[in-house]
Amino acid sequence: MTAEPDTPEHAVADAIREHPFLISGSGKDDLRLMQAVPGLMCKAGADGIHAGALPDGSAFAFKIDDGHERARLPLTAAVLTRLGVTVDEKLAALASQPVLGGGVRVGTVRAVPGVF
Repeated sequence: MTAEPDTPEHAVADAIREHPFLISGSGKDDLRLMQAVPGLMCKAGADGIHAGALPDGSAFAFKIDDGHERARLPLTAAVLTRLGVTVDEKLAALASQPVLGGGVRVGTVRAVPGVF
């Protein structure tokens, strides 16, 4: 994210920021996050891995112990808020995810306030 201009690393970061759908595909978590937070570059991995960086060089990486993806968006939203990203309606919409049982909402996944 903080690579010097005119370097291959800078060119890669610019390409990801300009075309975030190529990182994850339409409607996926990474695309939704990069659309919600200008300049964010992030990538989800297998078994609950997620990493990202902001233009100022601040970065995060985490592993969700049980490997399930449902906590990824709420946790990333909480981490980004902790890193100083302003919460607007796009980011706020990602801060909680429904838990469904038999097609009916039975709960919500969200970060606990003050966890960081």
